[in-house]
Amino acid sequence: MKPICYGDRRDAELLLAASSDGLAINEINPVRLKTPAAPIVGSLTEELDIDIERILAAFHTLHSRVEHVLVEGVGGWMVPIRPDYFMSDLAVEMRLPICTHRAKYGSPQAALRRCRPEWCARGAR
Repeated sequence: MKPICYGDRRDAELLLAASSDGLAINEINPVRLKTPAAPIVGSLTEELDIDIERILAAFHTLHSRVEHVLVEGVGGWMVPIRPDYFMSDLAVEMRLPICTHRAKYGSPQAALRRCRPEWCARGAR
């Protein structure tokens, strides 16, 4: 699942191609912004309100239909989706295990050492 795409939908299309038969692109990617920028910037530019409940409903529906759901993030842990809501908030609401890092050798280990206490405090696993 790619909760929010911005710019093109290539990531969501790749996830769809790798997913179970019978899924639609809007189930994999419930929110699409045309502006290739952080979700908050795209939503302000396009005068759209990103509906968190719609994203969560799509996630729960997808989760009920398939055995495993991989959720691709939107940039990074603290990318703002709305003024008071970040990618981290969405991940916590979805109760997802988290894997995040820079594309550099040793980064996953460093990210886990640095961030894990904050994640646990916020309810992430």
